[in-house]
Amino acid sequence: MVVGLAFSRAFVSLSYVVLITTWLFDKNVFKKFDAFFHNKPAWILASIYVMHLLGLLYTSDYGYAWLDIRTKIPILILPLVFSTMRPISRKEFLMVLLVFSLSVVGSMSTALFWVFKDSLVDFREAFHYVSHIRLGIMSLIAITIFGWMAVKKSLGFPLWAKVVFIVLSLYLLWAVVVLEIMSGMILFILTAAILPILYWFKASKKHNGWLLISFLVIIIFGFFYLSFVVNTYSKIYPQKFIAEKTKLGNPYENLENQFPIENGNYIGRQVCWKEIKLAWNQKGGIAFDSLDNQKNPLRYTLLRYLNSKHLSKDFAGVSQLSTKDINYIEQGFANVEYTKKFSLKKRIYKVLWEYSIFKKEGKVRESSGVKRLFLWETGLHLVRENLFFGVGTGDVKNEFARQLIKDSSPLKQERLRAHNQFISIAIAFGIIGFLWFLFAVFYPYLKIGQFDFLLTSFFIIYFLSMFWEDSLETQIGVTIFAFFYPFYLFLNPSLNKPQ
Repeated sequence: MVVGLAFSRAFVSLSYVVLITTWLFDKNVFKKFDAFFHNKPAWILASIYVMHLLGLLYTSDYGYAWLDIRTKIPILILPLVFSTMRPISRKEFLMVLLVFSLSVVGSMSTALFWVFKDSLVDFREAFHYVSHIRLGIMSLIAITIFGWMAVKKSLGFPLWAKVVFIVLSLYLLWAVVVLEIMSGMILFILTAAILPILYWFKASKKHNGWLLISFLVIIIFGFFYLSFVVNTYSKIYPQKFIAEKTKLGNPYENLENQFPIENGNYIGRQVCWKEIKLAWNQKGGIAFDSLDNQKNPLRYTLLRYLNSKHLSKDFAGVSQLSTKDINYIEQGFANVEYTKKFSLKKRIYKVLWEYSIFKKEGKVRESSGVKRLFLWETGLHLVRENLFFGVGTGDVKNEFARQLIKDSSPLKQERLRAHNQFISIAIAFGIIGFLWFLFAVFYPYLKIGQFDFLLTSFFIIYFLSMFWEDSLETQIGVTIFAFFYPFYLFLNPSLNKPQ
């Protein structure tokens, strides 16, 4: 199962069959059922699945409903199996975690390979096994595992192994940044900020001072870095002299109202299309009036690239572009910052560009951030219309599409969901189901009553991911949750098994 999470949905499906079959054919199966129903955290966690079964009573789209029921069956199977199986040794526990973490390293490495091999502009095309969102979440879980193995003295790992664990955790974090998994970056920052606070409240007070200082440093540094990047992107740098003509004597056009601000400049300020076209056709391999490799008008990709390099938008500016610059433009890189392999600023710039386009033109385009705002608004409309019991297990998709049309949303042609697990639950089961879902998620963790690094870090990572993803609506997504939560709760030798 842990190998399949990073590489193969077929492995994951097969693992369900093996786990539940071996569990059912145990001679003590009836005792196991009894133990399960006496394990309150286990059955409360599994009740999330029961809630979906109850939602069948008032749904109308049974085709989609049964698909949803099959997808979410790990939420029933894994708490049932893990809470009633024999205790595993620390060696077995560590082996499962190590195999998972190394599988994630392998999957991320293949994505990096395809990015560098094919010089991909859209990095999502590099993820051949699981989505970049899911692999980003798994990378953060693996980072916590490697970090825990490196610093936990009682585990007995030799020094060389601890060094390897630290290197691998840094490698995964680097990969998340390089592959521009924005959700992974945000989750890492938030988890790093929240973990010390929870430790402060639940663990020994001996290191509280240093932990609090670390938390404050992370928050302050992050705030100032983000402010600096936003400022350099959107603040207009004053020009002492604005020429009316180019060096070749052709007049400039001022198209400031047609384009937004980027990299501290008006994209449309002082543009001479005639000279840009002439210079490009002497240097470029793709015609000026055609499309770049990302199917965007090359002329606008070129204009933004010149603007990002603070070059004049005329013959002289295009002439200063190197062969490498020409290749980047033809590939579809519209900003010199986008060409950098190791840049957090690049991802922030892309979000700012998406927002500026929406603000300027009212178009959502490919902006994942702006899309989410529309989808959340639509989802909340549906919640208000079906406040107490929701629309049922199978009707979420159709009702969401209907609401997009009703709201005249720019996304009405796309078959999308809320991209927020809490909103999706509230749409399906109303406010009553939503409150039970929160209880079922929180109760097992709170029942432990002590701080466990692995469990707490996983809980933070996955709970936060639900705010901007339908984390439980795909096979891999639901399996990550349904595997690690009960695995850490019931099979971690360092925790007392909940009763």
